[in-house]
Parts: sequence; C-alpha cells; structure tokens
Amino acid sequence: MTDIEALFAIKNEILDPFDSLITWNVFVPLCQWRGVFCSNLVELWAFKNNLVGVLPKELGFLPKFKYFDFSYNKLIGEFPKSYGNFSGLLEMYLLNNDLEGKIPDELGKLKNLEIFDADFNKLSGRIPSSLFNLSSLKVIDVSNNQFEDLSSNRFAGHIPINIGKLVNLEELRLSRNQLTGIISPTIGKLHKLRHLYLSQNKVSGSIPSSIANLSLLTELNLDHNNHRGKKPSSIAKCQSLLYLNLNQKNLIGSITKEICVISSLVVLNLSSNNLTGALPKEIGSLKNLLSLDVSFNSLTSEIPTTLGSCVTIVNLTMKWNLFRGIIPSTFSSLKSLQVLDLSRNKLSGIVPKYLEGFALHFLNLSFNDFEGALPQRGIFENASVDSFIGNPRICGGIPGLKLANCNFSHSKKINFKLVILEILGILWLVVMVCAFFFYRFEMSKRTFPSLENNLNQLIAMSYQSILKVTNGFSTSILIGVGSHGYVHKGILETDGKHVAIKVLNLLKYGAIKIFIAECEALRNVRHRNLVKLLTACSGVDYRGNKFKAIGLRVYGQWKFGGVVASR
Repeated sequence: MTDIEALFAIKNEILDPFDSLITWNVFVPLCQWRGVFCSNLVELWAFKNNLVGVLPKELGFLPKFKYFDFSYNKLIGEFPKSYGNFSGLLEMYLLNNDLEGKIPDELGKLKNLEIFDADFNKLSGRIPSSLFNLSSLKVIDVSNNQFEDLSSNRFAGHIPINIGKLVNLEELRLSRNQLTGIISPTIGKLHKLRHLYLSQNKVSGSIPSSIANLSLLTELNLDHNNHRGKKPSSIAKCQSLLYLNLNQKNLIGSITKEICVISSLVVLNLSSNNLTGALPKEIGSLKNLLSLDVSFNSLTSEIPTTLGSCVTIVNLTMKWNLFRGIIPSTFSSLKSLQVLDLSRNKLSGIVPKYLEGFALHFLNLSFNDFEGALPQRGIFENASVDSFIGNPRICGGIPGLKLANCNFSHSKKINFKLVILEILGILWLVVMVCAFFFYRFEMSKRTFPSLENNLNQLIAMSYQSILKVTNGFSTSILIGVGSHGYVHKGILETDGKHVAIKVLNLLKYGAIKIFIAECEALRNVRHRNLVKLLTACSGVDYRGNKFKAIGLRVYGQWKFGGVVASR
C-alpha cells in the first residue's frame, strides 16, 4: 500500500463521522506503520461511531497531529501517557465514552492545547496541576466524571491559585463537586473568559471584586455554594453578561440598582439568599430579560410597576418574600409570561382578569390576601386549588376549585343600604345638634334677659318705689346683712309678687364692682328658691347720693345672711 492509498483509506473509512464501522484492530496497525503516512497525519475525526476498546497509545507518536475527535463511542481503559507527545495538538475531544483512570500529568506538556473536552466519562483522581500552566487553553471540560475536582465529579480541595495563568481560557466548568476555599482573585486575569461555572460546591468567602475584569463574561453560575457577605457591585461592570446565577443561601443586603444596568442580562437568579429591602425600580431597564427569580428572600415593599417594561420575560418567580400591595397593572404588558409564581407573599387586591389572555403554563398565587372573583378562562380553566389556597377572600372560579360563590348583586344591595343608613344618620345628627343650639338660644333669651335690659327696666322703677316696697328700708323687714349691703323683703304693688331687695352700701370700697358682678351672676344663676333677676336700680336718693339696689323674685323659703323667711 502506497502513502496515497493508505491516506485515502483513512479519509474514507475513519474520517467519516457517522458511517464508519472501522475498529481499532484495523486502525492500530496503520498507525504503527509510522514510516509511511501516519507520521504526517494532522486530523482524525471519528465521533459517533461504534469504536470499542482502548485508546491506542500509538497515536502519541504522530508528531504533526493537531485535531482528533473520538467522542460518542464506546472506548474504555485509561488515558495513554504517550498523548503527552502531541506537541502540536490544538483540540482533543473524548466526550461520551467510558474512559477510566487518571488524566496523566504528561498532558501538561501540550503547550499549544486550546480545547480539552473529556465530558461524560469515568475518569477519576485529581486534575493534574500541570494543566493550569497551559496558557493556550481556551476550554477545559471534564465534567460528569468521577474526579475529585471539576464539574459533576468528586473534586476536592481548593480552586488552583495559579488559575490566573490560563490567560487564554474562554470556558471553565467546575460545577457539582466538593471544592472548598475561596475563588482566587487571580481569576480576574482571565480576560478572555466567557463562561464560568462554579455551582454546587463548597466554595466560601466573598465573591472577589476582580471578577469585574471579566469584560467578556457571558455566563456566571455560582449557585449553591457557601459564599457570604454582600453581592459585589463590581459585577455591574460585566456588561456582556447574559446569564447570572447567584442562587445561594448566604448573600445579604439589598438588590442594588447597579445590577440593573447590565442591560444584556437574559437570566437573573438571586433566589435562596437573605436579601432584604425593595426590588429596585431600575429592574425595568432589563429589556432583554427572559427569566427573573428572586424567591426565598425577605424582599419587602410593593412590586415595582417598572417590571412591566420587561416585556420579553417568560419566567417570573417571586415566591416566599414579603411583597405587599396589588399586582401592578403594568403586568398586563407581560404577554410572553409562561411561568408566574407570586405565592407566599402579602399581596392583596383582585386577581387580574388580563391573565386569562396570557399563554401561562404555570401560575401560583397561593398564600396571599387576594380577594374577589377569580377569572375562569385561559390558565384558570385547568387550575388546581393549590394555586390559590391561602386566599380566603377569593371566590368564583371554575366549579372544580369549589370556591365560595360571588353574590355581587346581594353585596351591592347591602352596601347601598349601608350608605343610605349612614347618610340618614348623619343628617339626623346634624338636625338634632341644630335643634339643641336653637333651643338653648331661645331659652337664654326668655329666661336670662341681658343685664342691660334689666337695668333699663329698673329705670322705670324709681327710688321712691323701692323705698315704698321696703317700707322705708324698715328694719322690721330686714332679712340679712352682708359686707356690702342690706337685704329687705317686700311685696310689689303691681302684681303682689314677693321680692328680696338688696341695697348696696356704696361707702364700702369696691361696692360698685360688686354691684355689677352680682347683676351678671344673678342673671345666670339657677336655684330652686331664687328664680331670676327681677330688677336692678342704679340712681340717686333724696339727698343726691348714689343709690344701687338689686331685686330678686322669690318663691318658697329663702335665706340671706343666716335668716330664713317665707313669702
């Protein structure tokens, strides 16, 4: 077989990715024939065949080899150490086989290696640290093996501190392991990194601020670790981020508005933390958002109306928080919604009817304080009671929910009657108050004439009349003596009524003031014997001296200065 014939055989039998049935017992002798064509072989693509057996160590003697792909076959056995001789190798694909054992340290010699993918095998042990010295590496994926380090393996220990040497690395997947320690700040040196997955490990400490240097980063997944402290605001500098997952259990503080300036975000997951405060209104600037999950936190206040601007959102999960108020009316714009979970909050108001027109696949509004009639079309046609349980004031809905009937006509009648009764009650109270004050006003005019009117009445009653009534101020009808005057009894000539006449001693200091004060006091006094102020006299006697006296109508017994008399 000539060199050309042998090369033709390889291309037609081995390089065909889907139809080749070649087995290693044919291929290996060809590779052992190093002196003919194998020494010049550059590419070998044999994925999705039925290749069985072990990886041929003879491949390691092909110095010009740059690419090979043995993915999706049935290869077993260990990784040959001879593969460390591929000095010019750029890409190596071995995913979806049954390879076992360790990755040999010799792979650290592949200075030009850019992609190493051994996903979904049975490799174990530790990833050789020599791999992290390969500055040419762009992608390393050994997830879903039985390692003690990378994704879905049993990787243990710390993330290598020299990971910053992989300056050309574009993708790093270390999810689902037992990694501990902190994320090395040197990760900020990976300026070409686009995909970083460290989820489901035991990584602790704070998220390094150097992550802000990863300007090309499109995916960041740090969920389910032991990170503590606040979410670094420096993440906002990663303006190429499409996917951000910080679903953990220990992040604290509030959701700052800085995260909302990453306008490229498509998926934002901040669930299962200890975040507090309000959801910033700037969340509405994430116009490309498809999924938002802030569940299992302690977020408060009302749901911002600006969230209605995220019209492309498909998944909105906000359960297990302390949100209050109503579902914003701006949600009517979220017509792309397929999942809406607002359960376990303190939301109130009615369930929006516009949700009937959404293409929802999942809806959960349970354990809030919603009220009123539940819609019956769209997602509500096949809804289960679990979606609305814990809202005792909702009613209606499809019969299968067995909610209370919404008797709105009866409710409206009751409310109308209550309103009428309240109005009539208020009017009755106003009338009664007005009547009371009118009665008081009229009684005061009839029962308590003003001091001025009483004095005017006195003017018509002369000093002579007073003198005659008291029989010349006789001591025989004197019934009392005070500090400022004398009290006599008498009978009026006009109507025969009994009166008490108090004549003030104007020689006493302050008698004039006493006269005025007593007139005012007696005008308002109430007593079972002293009925009212009858008259008052302010004038002069026969000698031209000032004279002042007070007359009171008397019934029954009365008492002045310790003397009791009857009419």
